[in-house]
Amino acid sequence: MNRAELEGLVRRGEVLTDLDLSGLDLSNARLDGGVFERVRFAGCDLRGASLEESTLSSCALPEARLDGCDLHHATLYRCEMQAATLVGARLAVTRIIECDASEVDLQNTELTIVTWVDGSLRNANLAGCKLDRTSIVGVASHGMNLARAHLKQSVLVKTDFRAVVLAGVRFELAVLHEGDFTGVSLAGADLTLTQLMGSAMRDVDLRGATLARCNFKDCDLTGARLDDAAGPSALFLDAKLVGASLRGGRFAQSSFQRADLSRADLAGADLQQCIFHDAVCAGAVLADCDLTYADLSRADLARADVRGATLFRARLHRINDSGTLFSAGRAAALGDDPELAEAETWRPMITTEPR
Repeated sequence: MNRAELEGLVRRGEVLTDLDLSGLDLSNARLDGGVFERVRFAGCDLRGASLEESTLSSCALPEARLDGCDLHHATLYRCEMQAATLVGARLAVTRIIECDASEVDLQNTELTIVTWVDGSLRNANLAGCKLDRTSIVGVASHGMNLARAHLKQSVLVKTDFRAVVLAGVRFELAVLHEGDFTGVSLAGADLTLTQLMGSAMRDVDLRGATLARCNFKDCDLTGARLDDAAGPSALFLDAKLVGASLRGGRFAQSSFQRADLSRADLAGADLQQCIFHDAVCAGAVLADCDLTYADLSRADLARADVRGATLFRARLHRINDSGTLFSAGRAAALGDDPELAEAETWRPMITTEPR
């Protein structure tokens, strides 16, 4: 079958099944709206071809060249795409489901409102890509290259980033729930407004990173390094930051409610107006911090070092200060609120009615 015959069948709305088109030159072919089932495109030249609104089911495209191909509104289901090239392809409102795209080349390509579910992107090259409102869920990612990529309003759920290249990556309004960043370096990265809830981030390197309004709720940041990070208005609710280093970080107006900061080092950090309700800061270093107007109500500061910290109007209501080291600056802080303490400790009186 040649190009003209194939284009004619597609124009007539024929469903193309069990064809072997391996090695065929289909560059710039017009295949819009085509329905392909179990068709082999192995090694085909599809550069510049138009497959807009097409459906490819169980098709084989290993080492196919799809550079500049139009896949707008196309659906690829259970296709084999190993080592295919899609540089500059139009991937907009495209659905890619249960496809093996190992070693695929997508560098510097824009993926707009793409839904990529299950399958594999192992050793895929997405360097310099822009992912805009794209969802990648349940996809194997080992060896994937996201260097210099920009992920804007994109979703990567339960992704293992431990063997992903992230040099120069930028996350903006991204959703990275329950990802595994254990030991990953994101030093200097921009993660503005990124949602990382429930992620494993032990020993992650976030030194100098931009973490403005990021959400780290329920994250395990044990041993993480956030020195000199810029994280104003970040959320660390219920996060685990045991032994983490936040030295010199800028976290004004952030929330550390119920966070575990045991033995964490926050020396010199900007913690103005931060919320530490019920936080565990036992043995933490808060020396020379700026805690102006911070609220540490009911926080456990046992054996913490708060010497040299600015505590102007900081709220130290019902804190545990057993063995805590303070300097003269404590005099500028607010102590217990008796009425609030009475309300917090109130328990209903149980009476036994006479029989």
